Amino acid sequence: MGLNSYMNSRVQKLDWIDIGLIKLSVAIFGIIIAKLLPIVTTYDYLILIIAFVIIAIRPTYRSFKK
Repeated sequence: MGLNSYMNSRVQKLDWIDIGLIKLSVAIFGIIIAKLLPIVTTYDYLILIIAFVIIAIRPTYRSFKK
Protein backbone atom coordinates (compact mmCIF):
# COMPACT_ATOMS: atom_id res chain seq x y z
CA MET A 1 0.00 0.00 0.00
CA GLY A 2 1.45 3.32 -1.04
CA LEU A 3 1.33 6.50 0.98
CA ASN A 4 -1.39 7.99 -1.24
CA SER A 5 -3.79 5.07 -0.85
CA TYR A 6 -3.01 4.88 2.87
CA MET A 7 -3.85 8.55 3.38
CA ASN A 8 -7.03 8.23 1.30
CA SER A 9 -8.21 5.36 3.47
CA ARG A 10 -7.52 7.43 6.59
CA VAL A 11 -9.35 10.51 5.28
CA GLN A 12 -12.42 8.48 4.33
CA LYS A 13 -12.92 7.64 8.01
CA LEU A 14 -13.40 11.32 8.91
CA ASP A 15 -16.87 12.79 9.30
CA TRP A 16 -18.03 16.38 8.81
CA ILE A 17 -17.19 17.37 12.39
CA ASP A 18 -13.58 16.20 11.95
CA ILE A 19 -13.25 18.14 8.68
CA GLY A 20 -14.67 21.26 10.35
CA LEU A 21 -12.23 20.93 13.25
CA ILE A 22 -9.33 20.57 10.80
CA LYS A 23 -10.42 23.77 9.04
CA LEU A 24 -10.69 25.60 12.36
CA SER A 25 -7.26 24.42 13.49
CA VAL A 26 -5.71 25.62 10.21
CA ALA A 27 -7.37 29.03 10.64
CA ILE A 28 -6.05 29.31 14.20
CA PHE A 29 -2.59 28.27 13.00
CA GLY A 30 -2.76 31.08 10.44
CA ILE A 31 -3.62 33.56 13.19
CA ILE A 32 -0.66 32.32 15.26
CA ILE A 33 1.68 32.81 12.30
CA ALA A 34 0.30 36.33 11.77
CA LYS A 35 0.93 37.13 15.44
CA LEU A 36 4.48 35.75 15.32
CA LEU A 37 5.35 37.47 12.03
CA PRO A 38 3.76 40.93 12.10
CA ILE A 39 5.14 41.71 8.63
CA VAL A 40 2.45 39.38 7.26
CA THR A 41 -0.27 41.72 8.50
CA THR A 42 1.23 44.71 6.69
CA TYR A 43 0.45 43.33 3.21
CA ASP A 44 -2.27 45.03 1.23
CA TYR A 45 -5.58 43.17 1.22
CA LEU A 46 -5.64 43.11 -2.57
CA ILE A 47 -2.37 41.14 -2.68
CA LEU A 48 -3.74 38.62 -0.16
CA ILE A 49 -7.00 38.23 -2.09
CA ILE A 50 -5.14 37.67 -5.36
CA ALA A 51 -2.88 35.08 -3.67
CA PHE A 52 -5.94 33.35 -2.21
CA VAL A 53 -7.66 33.14 -5.58
CA ILE A 54 -4.54 31.83 -7.33
CA ILE A 55 -4.00 29.19 -4.66
CA ALA A 56 -7.68 28.14 -4.60
CA ILE A 57 -8.14 27.75 -8.38
CA ARG A 58 -6.78 24.20 -8.76
CA PRO A 59 -8.55 22.57 -5.77
CA THR A 60 -11.82 24.25 -6.71
CA TYR A 61 -11.52 23.16 -10.32
CA ARG A 62 -10.64 19.58 -9.37
CA SER A 63 -13.52 19.31 -6.90
CA PHE A 64 -16.14 20.41 -9.45
CA LYS A 65 -14.59 18.70 -12.49
CA LYS A 66 -16.83 15.62 -12.47
